[in-house]
Amino acid sequence: MKQKLIPRPDITINKNFNQRQGQSLKILEFSNDELLTYLKESSINNRFLSFSNKEEGDSDAFLAYDHSQKSLYDEIMEQAKYSKYHPDLKLCEYLIFQLNSNGYFRNHYEALIKESGYPKEIVKKHLAILRTFEPHGLFAFSLSESLKIQCKLSKDLRKENAFMLCDYLEDLAQKHLSIIIEKTNLSEDEIMDAFAFIQTLNPKPAANYSTISTYVNPEFKIEIKDGKINIQLLQDDLQIEVADENDKDENKEIQQFLQKQRQEAKAIMDSIKKRNMTMLQIMQVICDIQSGFFLHQERLKHCTLQMIANATKLHVSTISRAITNKSCEFNQQYYTLKSFFHSGGNETHTKEDIQDRIITIIKEENKLRPYSDEKIRKLLEKENIKISRRAVTKYREEAYIYNSQKRKQEK
Repeated sequence: MKQKLIPRPDITINKNFNQRQGQSLKILEFSNDELLTYLKESSINNRFLSFSNKEEGDSDAFLAYDHSQKSLYDEIMEQAKYSKYHPDLKLCEYLIFQLNSNGYFRNHYEALIKESGYPKEIVKKHLAILRTFEPHGLFAFSLSESLKIQCKLSKDLRKENAFMLCDYLEDLAQKHLSIIIEKTNLSEDEIMDAFAFIQTLNPKPAANYSTISTYVNPEFKIEIKDGKINIQLLQDDLQIEVADENDKDENKEIQQFLQKQRQEAKAIMDSIKKRNMTMLQIMQVICDIQSGFFLHQERLKHCTLQMIANATKLHVSTISRAITNKSCEFNQQYYTLKSFFHSGGNETHTKEDIQDRIITIIKEENKLRPYSDEKIRKLLEKENIKISRRAVTKYREEAYIYNSQKRKQEK
């Protein structure tokens, strides 16, 4: 039997919808600078799209520059652009914004990969590339790892022994040389030489750099007025000029072409309006969660992408796109939107609060029978602080506190 192909108009409709949706997500991900560049290029090719922005040389633009010190972002991105490995610059930017003021990652490895949206192997490859950039020791998850990175890249002959000693920093600090000798088979002289080399390394490789880009074009300005948080979306004025629907002087083909351009211009403006609404919605929830920070300069609270998604009814991937490479101005300082996200702690207690409580519990414990991490977890649970035993171990180690076996004192 001979088959016939019947055209389906809904396929064309779905295709157009997917294109518009893709364009909307693309514009949502743009920073202010990227959006202006995109609109400049679009307006050249589309007579119906025009926009106005501040003239070059405006005195306000000069104020957006931070002249105080060189930016870590600029330092790393400059090396990335000219690297022989040709890394993904978007991923490089994401990883830079995850660093704290010392140059270490704020989140653990699994959370870093999950929130990046990139495959694990890609992130791992980029970490290896970025760790070769100067200043050496950045993009580490701990002091020990930072020192190991610096050892690997050093030409000093003592680096191999020093690399091994990076796993015994606590024993070095306590001068437990017998333990190190037993575990590493190094002599006392080799240990002291390697330790002298470790002391020449930089424990805070990002300390001499500012953590925000030299030129800042924030998306939001946060102000406190009458005890309330006021959010202002900073964006250049945009407008569309639409020609007459029917121009008798133009033929049918030109009219069809102009109609297509008019529709494209309207689609761009619709995407921009949607972008603004989405970003304001997200920023409002961030300000609600972190109100203590903005109003009373308190510590940042536990805040994740999923929490914002639940509050806004948006998908986690949409939240991630919307906050990427975005920043805000508050009290004459600039903050990346991602800096307001903290996966440590829980919804009622910050990571710092929990860590302080763990330190207090350990200080007050019986030194003859110190608490295990599981016991500490149960004590915290009685105080309505519910975290896992692994989280207790992590926070304890970050505070450079021994485990219960090493803390135990003889009678």
